[in-house]
Amino acid sequence: MTFRIVVLASGSGTLTQAIIDAKESGALDLEIAAIISDKDSEVLQRAHRHHITSHYLPLKNARSEWNSELFELVSHYEPDLVVSAGFMRILSPEFVKKFRAINSHPSLLPLFPGAHAVRDALAAGVSETGCTSIGLILE
Repeated sequence: MTFRIVVLASGSGTLTQAIIDAKESGALDLEIAAIISDKDSEVLQRAHRHHITSHYLPLKNARSEWNSELFELVSHYEPDLVVSAGFMRILSPEFVKKFRAINSHPSLLPLFPGAHAVRDALAAGVSETGCTSIGLILE
């Protein structure tokens, strides 16, 4: 069964590129329905280069309005899974109740939360680090 996913990303898109590469090599059987970014960032250019539908959805002053727009946009694609790949926004409770989602974070949580996990781990001089994936599958 081919999984239909929507990818949420905010930055350069290196994790998104890994997903694209795995799909194109046949390592993952999935369809990337869309890539959505809250920043006008490199991830949108990656989507364009690979002919993947993309959307730039900048954060609005009224967070509730932005939450609604993101919810409607993702709903349009009817994904089996939403993949948060370096997406730097907290998703609304309504969003995570509606969609199956997975998030990755570049540290072994609860150590080094936040946007600068790798920098913080290096500064702390830890001898070992990794990443955490969190499935948000509620039913």
